[in-house]
Amino acid sequence: VVMAANWLSGESEFGTRLIFLPHEYRGLPYTYLPREIHSRHFQRPLEGDVPEAVHHQGRAGLGYVGSEFVDIPANWQKSAAILADYIHQGYRFACILPSFGDLDGGGHFDYVRLYRFHDSMREFDFRHIHVAPHIAPLKYLMAGEHACRR
Repeated sequence: VVMAANWLSGESEFGTRLIFLPHEYRGLPYTYLPREIHSRHFQRPLEGDVPEAVHHQGRAGLGYVGSEFVDIPANWQKSAAILADYIHQGYRFACILPSFGDLDGGGHFDYVRLYRFHDSMREFDFRHIHVAPHIAPLKYLMAGEHACRR
């Protein structure tokens, strides 16, 4: 939501940081990110240790359990392998969170957010999800991944 709001107001927060994705996801930035970032000259990969992934447990309520999320730092060469490992564990692409991570020197880095449905959601139907028209292609990507990996 924050990314969409910033994008609509013309402040995407995408810098010139390279984003490293596993092979099967490398086309996603060109499909789902604002066109403005594709003409930029990108910096070299960030150096040093990759920060830890940030896990978000699914919310539980009366009769439901929500998806769990993991935010993985995306601007290191090792990021693609880390993401691939989570994808192998059943996580799927949700979005890129630009400038959501802070470096010690005052700079920022990006996260890739992955989600994983709780086992009780095996029969989940994406037709029940309504989104703004400009992000409908992302909804269909997520629906396709979920259907293919049930």
